[in-house]
Amino acid sequence: MLEQALTAAEGMIPGDGARVDVLAFLAESLPEPLLGRALTAAEGIGDNQPRASTLANLAQRLPEPLRTEALERALTAAEGIGSEGARASALASLAERLPEALLRRALTAAEGIGDDRARANALASLAQRLPEPLRAEVLQQALTAAGRIRSDEARPDALASLAEHLPEPLRAEVLERALTAAERIKDDWARAHALAPLLELLPEALLGRALTAAEGIGDDAARAGALASLAERLPEPLLERALTAAQGIGSDRARARLLVPLAKRLPEPLLECVLEAAQGIGDDEAKADVLTSLVERLPNARTFAQIPECLAKIRRNAALTLLADVAQCFDSAVAHSIAESITDVCHRWI
Repeated sequence: MLEQALTAAEGMIPGDGARVDVLAFLAESLPEPLLGRALTAAEGIGDNQPRASTLANLAQRLPEPLRTEALERALTAAEGIGSEGARASALASLAERLPEALLRRALTAAEGIGDDRARANALASLAQRLPEPLRAEVLQQALTAAGRIRSDEARPDALASLAEHLPEPLRAEVLERALTAAERIKDDWARAHALAPLLELLPEALLGRALTAAEGIGDDAARAGALASLAERLPEPLLERALTAAQGIGSDRARARLLVPLAKRLPEPLLECVLEAAQGIGDDEAKADVLTSLVERLPNARTFAQIPECLAKIRRNAALTLLADVAQCFDSAVAHSIAESITDVCHRWI
């Protein structure tokens, strides 16, 4: 069957798209004697971008010197991609696979990309394979390209991606530049999107600034999303600020989205504030999400008292999930009530 599929890919399948999909599947499965035919079929793909990726995938299965030959053809295809963004992505993908003898050629192709963001991406990926001092030189080229990106909305993501490859203290400096660019963004969703890749990377000293930038987002859903991502990294002194921000969010679902991660991290004295905030949520499924995250850390009568009203209004699966979490947190004194609630929930859908 594999050989029949290969025969179809060689000439019976019309259009590059389907042929690429078939060859991608076959690249992992074909016996070695058929790989040469698959390589020839891949070279017949008209579009340079899928041809480069297909040749690179097949190369992983080939013995030397065929492997290097296939990778050289993949690089040639990547060099011929018209779109600079797609060319940069193809070069970045090839970076981990190319033999050392082809890295200089790939580097020349990356340096010839005119778009700053695309060039920074390709150079940063290739730099990981280069020896010092060339590696440091290429990373500096990538940093220069990223710094020239005019769009504040695009620059944070480019700088964050680059920072992952940099040593300290340069890494922290680049992340601060990325945060500064994100702070300048006026559009709420664009700022939230720009902050997202930074939140896992920022050093602790910059988390307060990131929190301020997230607090300044006007749209409830965008603000809650940014703050929820940040909540997992905030030091304890800043968590109360995040809770205050949650209490000021008007949308029930957005408020719940932020309260859930806060319930897992806030110090115990503040958990009652989360419960009070949950009580004010009108959307029952959103309230159930918060209660589910809260019962493990605050298994008391007040928490349990909120549950029956929620159970009557939410979907069965959500109700059973909430009850299962409750059952693990409360002692045997409420076991009978939980069992009754589970039975009642199930009976509602019979």
